[in-house]
Amino acid sequence: MGIASKHLSESQRAEIARSLYKVKSEDNNRGEIIGLCPIHGESNPSFSYNYKKDVYKCLSCNIDGDLLKLWSEVNGHGQKEGFKAFCAEYGIELEHSGSGKKTESTVSAMELTHEQIVTQMNLAWEKFPALPDAMITRLEKDRGWSRKWIEILDLRLETWRLSKKGELYQVKEQHQVKIAIPIRDIDGNLINIRLYQPGAKQFKILSFGKTTGGSQLFPPRPSFDKSPVLLC
Repeated sequence: MGIASKHLSESQRAEIARSLYKVKSEDNNRGEIIGLCPIHGESNPSFSYNYKKDVYKCLSCNIDGDLLKLWSEVNGHGQKEGFKAFCAEYGIELEHSGSGKKTESTVSAMELTHEQIVTQMNLAWEKFPALPDAMITRLEKDRGWSRKWIEILDLRLETWRLSKKGELYQVKEQHQVKIAIPIRDIDGNLINIRLYQPGAKQFKILSFGKTTGGSQLFPPRPSFDKSPVLLC
């Protein structure tokens, strides 16, 4: 039994799930909340969470798990860190081995507005270093990426993430660091950062925040860019 199904009601689990991805329809009899996958990004709903069984599944990218795993991934937490953060966020007391005592949960994190997320995203972007030369060489060989365009597009290394409390924290585990791809509007403003993990089997591409990864029309061509465009 997962931590959410053990300590939270069906209505609580459903409410949390609705905050993690864009809901398109619900089946109350089965307990299914159907919508757009928050992990790989899509325009046709292939993702669902069952708050009665506490399981989610995406028919498109084939990921699955429970609410704790989904919440952790959407909020950029690793497994251990996500467990502690989830318990703190929803008032679940943690037992500490040896002492037999329980800790008080911390105050629930604030719900960030889109503007606040964008502000933190820009602060994080300034902290991201350029991709290491060894990684660029590997991307050239394995993915066929051009070093010239990696530099033109200003791809960087994601070394900071946004916590549920709206604070930036440093990613210390090297295997969790992703390639940061900036997404800008026609005026050059940063509107999202797509985070790419080469070789990952799950959660290969994520957006910086849950409000920055929505579907949108392809933007007009920037006036400063006169290079050829290839439609593939």
